[in-house]
Amino acid sequence: MAMYMIRRRNGALEGPYSSSQLRALAAEGQLHGKDEIAVGGTSRWTAAHRVGGIKDILERASFTTSREFAEGTESDSTGGEMHDESHDESHDESHDESHDES
Repeated sequence: MAMYMIRRRNGALEGPYSSSQLRALAAEGQLHGKDEIAVGGTSRWTAAHRVGGIKDILERASFTTSREFAEGTESDSTGGEMHDESHDESHDESHDESHDES
């Protein structure tokens, strides 16, 4: 079973986490699109919003949170297998022109 590390926007490292734990963090709003994920033991970091299985949950969580706030309801999000949907060989923030500094 693959284990994953999280690099937070502030540079803090967390983990290791299983894929199901990452999906749960995303569904609970504790993983953000600009946090980065790497398979444990590698140096290939990918923005969470580019990781399949996480990307969909982040999108649903964002939509659901907005809808729940408006409607005052709760719902559950689940996800499938995780995979890197980027076409880059590696993700290096210092070379990512689309990186948001905020």
